[in-house]
Amino acid sequence: MDKNLFSQQLCLDYRDFKLNYVSPIKRANTLMSTLFKDLGQKEKVRIDLYYEVFCPHCINFDENQFGPLVESMGDYLDVHTYPYGNAKTIEEKGNISFLCQHGPPECYGNKLHACALDNLEHSKALLFNICLMNSTEGGGSDDKTADECGKNMNVDSKPIKLCAKGNRGTELLKYYGEESKKANFHHVPYVLINGKKFNNSDYFKKTVCEAFKNSPPPCQSIETNDLNERDFAMRLLSNDYYLTQFKFIPIYSEKVDIKIYYECLCPDCIKFDVEQFSPVLETMNQYLEIHTYPYGNAKFIPIYSEKVDIKIYYECLCPDCIKFDVEQFSPVLETMNQYLEIHTYPYGNAKTIKKNGKIEFICQHGPAECYGNKLHVCAIDSLQHITALRFNLCLMNSTEGRGSDDKMADKCGQLMGCDSEAIKACARSNRGTELLLYYGEQSKMANFNYVPYVLINGKVYNTDGNKDFKDAVCAAFDNPPPPCTNKYLVDK
Repeated sequence: MDKNLFSQQLCLDYRDFKLNYVSPIKRANTLMSTLFKDLGQKEKVRIDLYYEVFCPHCINFDENQFGPLVESMGDYLDVHTYPYGNAKTIEEKGNISFLCQHGPPECYGNKLHACALDNLEHSKALLFNICLMNSTEGGGSDDKTADECGKNMNVDSKPIKLCAKGNRGTELLKYYGEESKKANFHHVPYVLINGKKFNNSDYFKKTVCEAFKNSPPPCQSIETNDLNERDFAMRLLSNDYYLTQFKFIPIYSEKVDIKIYYECLCPDCIKFDVEQFSPVLETMNQYLEIHTYPYGNAKFIPIYSEKVDIKIYYECLCPDCIKFDVEQFSPVLETMNQYLEIHTYPYGNAKTIKKNGKIEFICQHGPAECYGNKLHVCAIDSLQHITALRFNLCLMNSTEGRGSDDKMADKCGQLMGCDSEAIKACARSNRGTELLLYYGEQSKMANFNYVPYVLINGKVYNTDGNKDFKDAVCAAFDNPPPPCTNKYLVDK
């Protein structure tokens, strides 16, 4: 940009200053962005985000890190998102279906995201999907949230919903499944920045900014006093600011550094704030470098991105399986579930018989166990993941009769607020048969000779006589979480 033209533009801007005031910081940011583009900025950082729509960690990452970054830096990023996560694609006799970690609603939610990417302009699709994830009511990523986001963003949600309910949604989700499989990840959200894995405990925007060779304006900080518009513009020109640097040094350069560590309900902190700090802030803020730390004597509990993978192969009426579930697995689930990636396979030593187009099962403890196994797989298919695990533990932990039957399903449904009728209907239908067939195939691939058969990060855990399941799980962590150490880390 020609310097004389730039000077004339600043003068014209100042003429309208009183009518259309814009703060110096905001105007400088606008000028920086314009100049940055005029100087031919073509560099973009690539971000690949693999996720599933009901995963709590994915929702948290979307709301607090990914969403704000896309809104503030979208022009400088090459963003690719893959709404599939830890789902599984099942292809049988020309039909395609999906098993999702948080049940069928998540599969449909993933399709809504995939269809938004297919139907909308890319940047608008990203913002639409971020909106779907950030629902304040219910689980989000459903028809109701799609309509709300469409209304807020002036987007027609009907084609997106029709796509998600049709063959196109299935084709798209299959594609994102294939792309996710290539990435070979074990947890979500899984994020790559210019092809390098992002550690979810790091500060996302800072890591993205560090990936640029030449940082764009959103990565720069501007420091300024409360100068008037004319002084600010003249200082920009006199220092060749627009060509040489992004940091502005105020006229009065000396500043005293003040750091205040406090907690918001501490009486002494409140007294100091009102009687001493507030008057100094109001009269001297432009001469001070103030940093406040609202933490005090709190304790810090770290967020762990590391997860241990647990696979449990079992059959619902096996006495050893019931004993392991109640005495060892249940306590670990209740105290450590947020640190674990748990997969259960309710099939055990059953056999699948395919004859004349029909599928039947022979189970070690008779037909009642085959039906009980179907109740378990239908719970996994119908309920959110952690709820399904607890429901199936409840089915196994019967004090009356053998458990894992209709009576126990109703009892557990009442205790947990779950719809047991839908689970029982699934167990009696073709869907229950299809699901048990799938878990049978997965169990066959594991090639075990007994149940319960348990893998911790792919290594066999000997359940015979052992009562140290929690210790074995904790030993699998590189950095054991608080339930393993029985202490909290304090941020000093």
